[in-house]
Amino acid sequence: MPSSRTRKRSAFWFWFSALLIGGLAAAVFAWPHAKNRYNRWRTQRDVRQASEFLAQGDLRHAILSAKNALLHSPLDVGAMRIMAKSLETAGTPEAGQWRARLDALQPDDAENALARARAALKAGAVETAEELVKGLDPADRNSVAFHSVAAAIATEKHDMASAESHWAEAVRLEPKESRHQLSLASVRLESRTPGVREAGLNALRELRDKPATSVEALRLLLTDAVRHLETAAAMEAADALVADARSQFADRLSRLTSLRLLHDARSGPYLLGLRDATMTAPADLSALLSWMNGHDLSMMVSEWVKQMPEDLIAKPPVCIAVAEAHLHLGAWKELENIVMLSSWGDTEYLRRAMLARALEHTGEAGESETEWQAAVTVAGRHPDALQRLARMAIQANWEARAGEILWALAKLPGCPQWVLNSLWQTAYRRGETAQLQKLSATLVKMDPKGIASRNNYAFLSLLTRSNEGDPQRLVENLHRENPENPTIASTYGLSLFQQGRTEEAIRVMSALKPEDLRQPQVALYYAIFLISAGQSEKAEEYLGLSAGWPMLPEEKALLVRTQTPKTDGQARPSATASPTPSRSRQ
Repeated sequence: MPSSRTRKRSAFWFWFSALLIGGLAAAVFAWPHAKNRYNRWRTQRDVRQASEFLAQGDLRHAILSAKNALLHSPLDVGAMRIMAKSLETAGTPEAGQWRARLDALQPDDAENALARARAALKAGAVETAEELVKGLDPADRNSVAFHSVAAAIATEKHDMASAESHWAEAVRLEPKESRHQLSLASVRLESRTPGVREAGLNALRELRDKPATSVEALRLLLTDAVRHLETAAAMEAADALVADARSQFADRLSRLTSLRLLHDARSGPYLLGLRDATMTAPADLSALLSWMNGHDLSMMVSEWVKQMPEDLIAKPPVCIAVAEAHLHLGAWKELENIVMLSSWGDTEYLRRAMLARALEHTGEAGESETEWQAAVTVAGRHPDALQRLARMAIQANWEARAGEILWALAKLPGCPQWVLNSLWQTAYRRGETAQLQKLSATLVKMDPKGIASRNNYAFLSLLTRSNEGDPQRLVENLHRENPENPTIASTYGLSLFQQGRTEEAIRVMSALKPEDLRQPQVALYYAIFLISAGQSEKAEEYLGLSAGWPMLPEEKALLVRTQTPKTDGQARPSATASPTPSRSRQ
C-alpha cells in the first residue's frame, strides 16, 4: 500500500500536470487574440507616427512607419493612404499603385477619388479626372478638396466661369485660406466679363499688403500688367516684387523679362547690374546666363565669359550655361574646350552629351558615339536626367538623338505630357503614321476616358488597318455618345467609308451644324465622301474650305484617288485617311 508521502507526491504531479496542460491550452486559445490585439496596437501606433511624420514633411520616416504598419496589417487603409500621400508629395509614380489598392478596398472613397483625379490632371488626362469627379456622391461635393480639383479641371477646359465659381465656393468654405483667394483672383484676371478682372486686381492689391501673400500677389499683378501692356502697372509691380525681402532671384529675372517685353530702356542697365551682382553667387549667375540663352543673347554670354575667372566658369552650374551658349551658337571648338575642363558631378551626363555633339561636328564620329552612349547610360538611372538630356538634344537641333531619348521616356510609367507632345509633333511633321498610331495607344492608356485620346486611337487604327481594340466599334460608340462632335463624326464617317457605306458617311456628316462642316479638317472629309458618291459639284465648296490645310501623305493619296475618274464598270476604290491636327490632343 502506497505511503502517505507517495500519495501526496502523486497528487502534486497530477495537479501540476493538469494546471500546466490547462495553462498551455489557454495560451494556445488566447494567443491568436493576443497577437491580433498586439498587431492592432502596433499598426495604430505606426500609423499615428507616420501621420505625424507626414505632417512635419518628413517623408522618409512617414513611409517607413507606414510600411511597418502594413507588415502587421497588410490591408490597413490608414497606412495605405499615408503611403499614397507621401509618394505623391515626393512626386513618384508608385503613388498611383497605392491609390489603386485603396480604390479596390474602398471604391467609394471620396478622398482617394480626388487624389486620383489630381494625378490624372498632372498626367494631362483631363477627361479621366472629370469622370472621377462626376462619380462622387453629392454629399462629397461640398469640400474644399472637391472644389479645388473641379476648378483645375474647368481651367484645363478653358471654362473660366466654372473655375471662378468653384474657387469662390472654396473661399466661402475656408475664408482665411490665402491660397484659395489667390487662385480665385488669378482666375478672375482671365475673365472678359466687365468688372470681373477688376475684382481680381482689387483682391490682389489687398493680398500684396499681407506678408504671407505679398510675393505671389505681386507676381500675378506683374504677369497681368505685362499681358495687357500696362507699362506703369507692370513696373510698379516689378519694383515692389524685387524690393520684397521674400522674393527670389527668379523674380529679378521676371522684372528683366518685363522690361524687355515692354521695350523699356532700363532693361540693358538692369541686365548688367544683375551680372555684377551674381559674380559671387554661381547659382544665380547660372540662372542669369540660362535666361540669356533663352532670350537670344548667347552671343553676349560668350563675350562675358571671356572676362570671367576660369575657376568660376569651369565648374557647375555656371559651366553648363556657358556650354549651352556655345551650343546655341554652333561654336563647336569652344564647346569642346569648356566641356573638357572638369567633371560636372551629378550632371556629368550633360557634359558627355555636349562633348558628343561637339565631336560629331569636328569629325570625330566614333568618339562622339562613345560619349553619347555613356551619357545615355548615366542619365538612364534617373528619369529626370533623361528629360533634361532630351531637352538638351532638342535645343541643339539634334533630332535623331532627341527622338531616341523621348521614345525611351514614353515607355516609362507616368511619362510627362511634354514628351508625348514633342513626339507627336515630330511624327506629324514627318508624316510618320505608324509612330502616331503608337503614340495614340500610349495616350489612351494615360487617358482611357478621354474623348480626344480615344478618337485619335480609333482614327489611326482605321488608318493603319489595325483591328486591335476594335476601332470600328470604338468610334461607333464615341459617335453615339458625342453625336455633335465634328471630328468624331468625320472619324465615324471614315469607318463607314471603309466599309463601303459612303451614303451613310454622308448622312452622318450632313447632320452636323453648318459651321462645323466648314471647319477645314472636317470639310476635307466631307468633300472626299461627296466626291466618292458622285456629288463633285457640291464637294467643290468643301474642297475650297480645306485648301491649305496641312495633310499627311495618306490624306493626299486618298484625295488623289478619290478625284481620279472611275473607269467603266469599276468602282472607285475605298481608301483611308490620316488624322488632322485637330484630332490630336497636341
